[in-house]
Amino acid sequence: GDVYFVMELVEGPTLAELLDTRHASGLWLPAEAIAQVVLEIGDALDAMHAIGLIHRDVKPANVLLDRERDRAVLVDVGVAKRRGDEVDGAGTPGYAAPESFLEGSSESPETDVYGLAAPMFCALTGRPPFGSGQLMQVITRQLHDPLNLPSHMRPGLTRAVDEVMSKALDPEQKRRFASASAFAMALARALERAPKHAAQEEAAAL
Repeated sequence: GDVYFVMELVEGPTLAELLDTRHASGLWLPAEAIAQVVLEIGDALDAMHAIGLIHRDVKPANVLLDRERDRAVLVDVGVAKRRGDEVDGAGTPGYAAPESFLEGSSESPETDVYGLAAPMFCALTGRPPFGSGQLMQVITRQLHDPLNLPSHMRPGLTRAVDEVMSKALDPEQKRRFASASAFAMALARALERAPKHAAQEEAAAL
């Protein structure tokens, strides 16, 4: 007569833990690893969107890195919503799209495009795209401040990476990529264009 919920066991660190470890050692996360994560999480988001759900809280702490199967897994759908439902604002300031907190704004798959781009920006540069702090201060920066381009923060990144990230993090939903996987594939292609010596940045200092 008991009700219980069975979940898959995923053993490994979160992306947040991996980034903290590498940055504490003065190392960038390699471009190849970022490309793998963004492609796999992009596919997970597309699967959610296909059944009408929006995650709303994609962040490094909600991406598990499965050691056993060498894959990235998106977790924590506690604030997910069905598209069109009226619910309270939710998400993590600095990673969630600004419309997730603004009254009268509707959320869409493009909301999760922003939500995926923000942790990938952190993986590329070591920090969220518009910083962290008080909610309204972060939202104001998201809506009005120009993006600090990744290539200005990490040597070896190309203009193509800047362009992809700028589009995915646009404050206007309609200007972003139409799907999470479209953004993921664009970023993976842009990262492939990096010079070979820059792509192998295991020893590059922050």
